[in-house]
Amino acid sequence: MTFLDQNPKSKEELRKAWLDQCFSNSNSNNSLHVAGIALVTFDRFLSIKFPNIEEPKVILELMKIWTDPQTYTKLYQFLNDYVQFLISEKLHPTSIKVYFSFIKSYLRYNGIRIYNEEVKQFVKLPKKTKEARLPLSNENVIKLLEEAENKWKAIILVGISSGARLGEILQSTMKDFDFKAKPITFRIRAYTTKTKQERSTFISKEAYKYIKLIIKGKLPEDFLFIKHWTKDSIRQAEASFSQIRKRAGLTEKYETSNRYKINFQATRAFFMTKATEVIDGDWSHKMAGHGKYLDQYYRPEANADNYLTLEPYLTIFKEPENSS
Repeated sequence: MTFLDQNPKSKEELRKAWLDQCFSNSNSNNSLHVAGIALVTFDRFLSIKFPNIEEPKVILELMKIWTDPQTYTKLYQFLNDYVQFLISEKLHPTSIKVYFSFIKSYLRYNGIRIYNEEVKQFVKLPKKTKEARLPLSNENVIKLLEEAENKWKAIILVGISSGARLGEILQSTMKDFDFKAKPITFRIRAYTTKTKQERSTFISKEAYKYIKLIIKGKLPEDFLFIKHWTKDSIRQAEASFSQIRKRAGLTEKYETSNRYKINFQATRAFFMTKATEVIDGDWSHKMAGHGKYLDQYYRPEANADNYLTLEPYLTIFKEPENSS
């Protein structure tokens, strides 16, 4: 009896359960959205390669192939055919890699185990053309700040001065900050992070200046920058940032990926570049929340001392004026 026989769910039920799992694993609405797109590409591929066969039957056949030592390589040929289909659709190599990763996950969810060593041997993924990344300069930060309302001034400066991800910032509450500490501490709770590990970082006095303008009347449990956290919060924030970027005239894109050169992720790169230059690379990765550096030991007082040394380099305006 096969996995699908034991769990007689419809295709729609299986997909919904898998998508729910994708969101649960990442806590990212963007990941959920991309997983959905991957399924759309898979549907197109199946409709062309197997026009008269329903997906459940295809998956059952793949399972039979996978369990037979004489035929299991056909599973990887099938996966390679999917990749070649994506290439024929003229998708970017990065997109192809991401969609392929999601479809591997989807097939695993359906009971088909896929081994990376076999993938490397039988599946020919396209190589990504690398363009030099445009660093976020002080001048471009100023352009963004000039077009941003106070809330977004605070969000951008928190990103630049803490190395926190957008989702981590949006889910921060009043009680996550110690505004009386020197430097100001920012506790990033485990469930808001990509690594699911809590960490502490800091923000600049410059960022706090704009935070003070938007926190009147907020309670300790209140979010700083949003009213409520939903699956759409990051996407809505990215749309708002896009409007700021457009008003600032920073809409140039990379040729190979069609992605904007100035995006919110660049604030993390800004922080890490300065932290690496002034302190060291390991410390910058740790403060930015990169998983493999989280266990490296730094005394709390050493972190604070390092940040006080770094803070002037994260300050955009030497003497910032009150915004209107």
